[in-house]
Amino acid sequence: MKKLDNIFQIGVDHLVIKNIKIEYPEHLKKLTMTEDGGLQEGITERGDGFTIYSFTKLTKDNELIPFVNTLIFNPNKILDGNNLRNSRAGRIFDALVDVKERLEQKDIKLDYNDSTVETVEMNINIHLKFEILKKVLDLMFYVLSKGRSKCTYGDDNTYIIKDRRKVESFWFRKNENVFRSYNKTLELLEKEKIDIGIDVTRIEDKQSPHNFKKIFRDKNLNLDLMTVLNNFELIEEDFKKRWAGVLRDSFKYLEANHATEIEREYRRFKNAQKLARERKKIDPSTKLQCGVYKYLHDNYTVFDKKYIFDVIDRYHNRNFLREKAAAEKYFKDENGLELIGFLADFFCTTFSKLVQDNQIEKHV
Repeated sequence: MKKLDNIFQIGVDHLVIKNIKIEYPEHLKKLTMTEDGGLQEGITERGDGFTIYSFTKLTKDNELIPFVNTLIFNPNKILDGNNLRNSRAGRIFDALVDVKERLEQKDIKLDYNDSTVETVEMNINIHLKFEILKKVLDLMFYVLSKGRSKCTYGDDNTYIIKDRRKVESFWFRKNENVFRSYNKTLELLEKEKIDIGIDVTRIEDKQSPHNFKKIFRDKNLNLDLMTVLNNFELIEEDFKKRWAGVLRDSFKYLEANHATEIEREYRRFKNAQKLARERKKIDPSTKLQCGVYKYLHDNYTVFDKKYIFDVIDRYHNRNFLREKAAAEKYFKDENGLELIGFLADFFCTTFSKLVQDNQIEKHV
């Protein structure tokens, strides 16, 4: 495995390039049946990190339909043998040259001059354990998907209620847009038997062809391959802006809902305990539940200890320090607001006003 440098940057993991000119020997051409009963004739070549295909389709109604020549490739696998390090424009170009040279050895000639980029998958690697980031990612995907995000374990459409702490990854698909976050260190170890020896959490963002085209159309640019590579910063800025917006909306959700939810459950427990104490005077066998802070810790998502302390401040003005010490036992490590600020360093460098406008810095 090559040296692990330039890992923690925004870059491309996957590209789809169309309109490539392809020349190949006749003996490589294959005739296959299509799902709708027609035939297709052409070439499919696969290598480590890429697939290229060019077909002409004959429908069952004898209509000839030329397929657009397409290259689907991962520049990181091509250059590094794995997809840990993301690529920027220079590495993408190097990978394209590599694919062209590999195929020339099979007498397949590629011409990229008229090629266009259909879409890309943008990623960012974060140097922090997935376990640590899990809660803030859960919130971000919950808000991004309006409660419809999926995860490998613990799916639920309500953020605070139920235990979502067994989640291993998050993903959300809307039309052709796909968003994922997962433990990249674990994936490389399990799927490719590569131990990178560092903690990496990945956030992936694959835009639909329509949305990708809009990035360049808004700047009056086309999707020609070299135009996209020469204006790579537009893709990065769009990525940052989108996730900065998710952070902003996540913070708004917390302020509008989470504090109220925590307070509601706190009051519900206290009222239930009050009734239980009254019943115990009549029936000594009546059992009282555990303390309120253990109850909240065991049964609900508490994003940050600030929200517990705010409730204490409202209901225990004279005993604040005592109650805070009791709550600290269970919530001292709940620092979700600090993690929002940490992620803002990745996504909001250019768009930090989105964070400042919502005054996250006052809480971290």
